[in-house]
Amino acid sequence: MKLYGLFIVLLTSSSVFAKTKLIENDKPYNINVEQLQNIFNKIIEDPEVQIDDQLFHGGQTWKSTWKFSVRGHGRKCRLKNLKMQLAIRYPLPTLDKPLANPSEQKAWEQYQDALKKHQLGHKKIALEITETVQTELKAIRGFRSCDELEKLTWEHGSEAFKNYQIKHEEYDTKTRFGVTQGADLKRYLNPH
Repeated sequence: MKLYGLFIVLLTSSSVFAKTKLIENDKPYNINVEQLQNIFNKIIEDPEVQIDDQLFHGGQTWKSTWKFSVRGHGRKCRLKNLKMQLAIRYPLPTLDKPLANPSEQKAWEQYQDALKKHQLGHKKIALEITETVQTELKAIRGFRSCDELEKLTWEHGSEAFKNYQIKHEEYDTKTRFGVTQGADLKRYLNPH
C-alpha cells in the first residue's frame, strides 16, 4: 500500500530510504529599465526617500512531497521506501536591458547578487527542513497496525512542516529580509 503526502508553504540513510530529490526553478522575471531608473533618481535626489513598496524583490515558494509504503512483518508494521522531494522556486528580478549608467548597472548587479544570496539561504533552510522531516519519519518504528502507522506518518510529517515554517520567518527577521546580506538598493547607490 502506498501513501502520498503533500505540504505547500508560500513568502530543507539506509538502502530503503532515498536522499531528498531537489527540483529548482530560479527563472527570473523581467522589469522595465525606465521604471528602475525612476526609482534610482528618487534615491539619488533624497537618500531618505521611502521606496520600499516600489522595490523589486525576490521571493520563494517551496513544496515538499513524500511517499512511502508500509509493510507488515510478523506482528509489526514498518515504514518502507520513504522518498522525499523538494521543489523550490525563487524568481529574481532581471532587467529587460542594461542600465545606461555603468555605476547604476553595477549597483543593480550588487543588489541582485545579494538578493540571490538571501534566497539561497531560504533554499538551504527548506532542504534542511525536508531532510529533518525525513529523518524523523524514518525513526517511526514497530507498529502493530499498518493503518495506524500510515496515519501517524502522515500526521507527523504534515505537522512537522507547519512547525518548521518558523525557521523561514526567523531567517527573514534576522536578515531583515536580506538587508543585512546586502539586499538594499540604497546601499549601492549612496555608499556613505
